Formats: sequence, structure tokens, C-alpha cells
Amino acid sequence: MDLDQLIKGCKKNQRKAQKEFYEYFFPYAMKICLRYSSSEEDALEVVNDGFLKIFKSLNKLKKNSAVKGWISSIMVNSSIDHYRKNVKHKSSSFDNENEENFSVNSEVLERMSSEEILEMVMELPYPHRVIFNLYVIEGYSHKEISEKLSLGESTSRSYLTRANGMLRERLVKIQIPQS
Repeated sequence: MDLDQLIKGCKKNQRKAQKEFYEYFFPYAMKICLRYSSSEEDALEVVNDGFLKIFKSLNKLKKNSAVKGWISSIMVNSSIDHYRKNVKHKSSSFDNENEENFSVNSEVLERMSSEEILEMVMELPYPHRVIFNLYVIEGYSHKEISEKLSLGESTSRSYLTRANGMLRERLVKIQIPQS
């Protein structure tokens, strides 16, 4: 079945079309949700919630050619919803005692694959990773992030600063030969 027929079948609530649609877009959706989840199990829950939203609102899709971007948007928003439901809003302390100026050799980044960089981002602690992804990858402003996650703009900035610092530290360790 081609994509247009698949979407048409999904709009008519045809289970076979929905199953094929799910299986076709599952890897793409899972990749997005893993960026925001604390585990594969959480990501799978978000993906399934996202697909429920997709099937309920597929009639709102104006152009079938825009389906991937539309799915991405739904998965990101489902991840944000999941984050809001499951994260206890406790104050985090951001100590500056280890705030050193690390310089990273640009050659290190050039040698790294996108998978290696993504892996480093995935190793960030949960709230830091969510903020980093929303700001750097999705392009949200701190104001938008604070509204979506119900936290202050300064908290969003702090998480991003801390995430950047953690990534910088890891990159410095990579460039220093281990003995």
C-alpha cells in the first residue's frame, strides 16, 4: 500500500491500514521519543500514546506529504505531556563549584558520528536531556519550554547550561588520551 492509500485507510478506521501505518512509522516515532524518555519502556508508552492521538486526529492532516513532520510534532508533544505527568517538580541545585572553562578541540567533534553525539546527549540526566532536546534540536525558546513544562525560564536556562557543561566535560575527556 502506498502512503496515500495507507492514510486514507487509517482515516476510515481500517485496522489493517492502522497496523501498517504504525509499523511503518514506529521506528521514526521511537527515535524521537527516546530523546525525551528516561527509558525504552517510557519511550514505548509515549509512542503508543502518540499513535492514539495520531489516529484520533488524522482527519486534521491537510497534506499527506507532511505526515512525517506532523508525526514528529505529535511525538514531541506527547513526550512533553509524559514528562509533565511523571516528573516531580522539585527544586534542583545548580552548583557552580565545578564550572570551569573547558575548551573542546573542534577536531574531536569532526571525528564523531552523529550516533556518537546523540548517544552522549542520551546519557544526560532526564530533565537536562529534555530541555537540551527542546532547545537545541526542536528550536523552542526558553519561554516556550517554561510554558510547556510548567517551570520558570531561569530553570530552563539552568538545565540547558548544566547540560552543555556535562557535554563539554565528556568531550574534553574524549580528546584527552586515556592512559
